[in-house]
Amino acid sequence: MIRNEAEYQHASARLMEERNRLNEHRARLKGAGMTDEETARTADLLLGLAGRHSIVVVEHDMDFVHSIARTVTVLHEGSVLAEGTMDKVRSDDKVVEVYLGR
Repeated sequence: MIRNEAEYQHASARLMEERNRLNEHRARLKGAGMTDEETARTADLLLGLAGRHSIVVVEHDMDFVHSIARTVTVLHEGSVLAEGTMDKVRSDDKVVEVYLGR
């Protein structure tokens, strides 16, 4: 528990140091506009990193997601709508209703 301004300043500085350290090991890839070959190479890259790094992918190209994902989490209005394998999520009635309008 922080009891005074000096402790707050110290804690803030340590948090900033930690955030900066984590940012050194973070990468962001933008998939929009990639060719099919670039998408396939990106999938290979991500699969090669899996197991050694945590990877979070935010993507709407379901074929791409299916090619790389072990677990898929579907969000709707800020909450988890479904989670599981791609096949499980694709067949989830709530996901189909929300995203395909059936």
